Amino acid sequence: MVRSTFSGLRWLPVSVGLCTAACGIFGTSGRHVAPPPSTGPDCAAWEGPSAPTLYAAPSELRAAIRRQAEQGAVAVRFQRAGCDLRIEILESCLVAATYNFELRPGAETKQRLGQPLEILNAASIAGLGWVPLLEKPGAVGLVAARLGALRLPVPLRLPRNALDAEGCRGATHLVSAIELGRFRAFAGTAPEVDRVLAGQPPSAPGALETIAEVGAPESCTRAAREARPLIGCDEPLALHLMAVSGTQVESAAVSSMVSIPDGSFMRGEDGAAKDRAPARSIHVDAFEIDRFEVTAAEYAACVTAGSCAAPESGPFCTAGVLGKERHPVNCIDHSRAAAYCAFAGKRLPTEAEWEKAARAPDGRLFSWGNEWPPPKGAGNFADEIAARAFPYWTRINGYSDGYAATAPVDAFVGPTVAQTSGNVAEWVSDFYDDDYYEKGPDQNPTGPKRGVYFVVRGGHFGAGELDQLKLTRRDGRSAARASMYFGVRCARTPESPPGTGDLPEGEAPSPSGR
Repeated sequence: MVRSTFSGLRWLPVSVGLCTAACGIFGTSGRHVAPPPSTGPDCAAWEGPSAPTLYAAPSELRAAIRRQAEQGAVAVRFQRAGCDLRIEILESCLVAATYNFELRPGAETKQRLGQPLEILNAASIAGLGWVPLLEKPGAVGLVAARLGALRLPVPLRLPRNALDAEGCRGATHLVSAIELGRFRAFAGTAPEVDRVLAGQPPSAPGALETIAEVGAPESCTRAAREARPLIGCDEPLALHLMAVSGTQVESAAVSSMVSIPDGSFMRGEDGAAKDRAPARSIHVDAFEIDRFEVTAAEYAACVTAGSCAAPESGPFCTAGVLGKERHPVNCIDHSRAAAYCAFAGKRLPTEAEWEKAARAPDGRLFSWGNEWPPPKGAGNFADEIAARAFPYWTRINGYSDGYAATAPVDAFVGPTVAQTSGNVAEWVSDFYDDDYYEKGPDQNPTGPKRGVYFVVRGGHFGAGELDQLKLTRRDGRSAARASMYFGVRCARTPESPPGTGDLPEGEAPSPSGR
């Protein structure tokens, strides 16, 4: 057994790949709140953190992480409002779990940060405190080297009441991994920062201001050789956080569902594109469907249980992004969508079920009704806010929904199910055939028996044209396509016909009660 400067902490070598820290910013609630910059970043168009870094964090926060990691899994309370991200370490919350040490030395990384968003993306926790340095010195240099990480085992199986203790109340995340290594941050003019990053000395004494410096190269060289953390190369550099709802598999909540009664509805649209015409009366047996899209936190429970593959990563993917636990999971392909529904004891809806639920009893063309353009508060589409992050998009002029990309699944509600015209498009079970609406059966259609593509239904946050937001729109996509625009909601066949327990129109429960 190897011990390190985290006294009493067990370091057990494992071989698991490291994730790269992304963007974000933190303060510690009750300990440190970063001052706002005089010229701040565009928070509405900022994606937000996934694995937030600790380069700008106060030493007290890193020390608290060390202390808590010696006792067990580190539980935190996280809040985000725009660029104001706060984390509180719940030091009285004791969660029985052991971090295992993973050795994976990384090459030294060097960055010159000259814009507010570059600060937020590179120096996550408390990084707003560095933004004012851009006004006078002009640039921040960051040099870091990673040795490895402490990781909780996955799947993490905790007792049902693991977070029920008094000191754990309000916990939103567990720290699933703590990256270790060394770093140095300094400020100066851009030419001076570039000189040092290139390995040259400053042009004059005092040309650079050291902001923070922890560890030494020789310590990391020895630590890598001895395959263990050593003082000088064991500083917490970044955190990977796991939503609490993704840790306790035994109590993973089931999404609230809406009961859709047996009966017929008018599917498709006359005079529209070939693949959605003609309008036909279609009979569908009773079914239940999720009122809301599956959230990133709900999907995380499936990944933690080992029943789902992790979503793809990339810009505006929601999995693991702090503050987006209640946003729809996206960046998943058809097999991941189906696996989650099976994990939840459900299935993918058929295309006919999806359209019947989305169009509501009145047969509306859009989730908000039949008028164009959408009224204020109608949903999450390509709007004026999105244009700041995606200036090349076609957008709905004059419309603003408050979100550049995805929105919380309950941010906009509909008469039956929520956000079918926007937010994310959704995988269904049917193969795609552009003749199917004309030649398919009119009783419980389930799609062609085989095909090249699967159907994706609904609009998404990148859609800004009338036709893109219609509830009759159909798209065929490769089963392996995982896009930031694609998510899922699930369905199931009821064991008995729906009765008086159906949710009345307009009484949408919050996903927090799932």
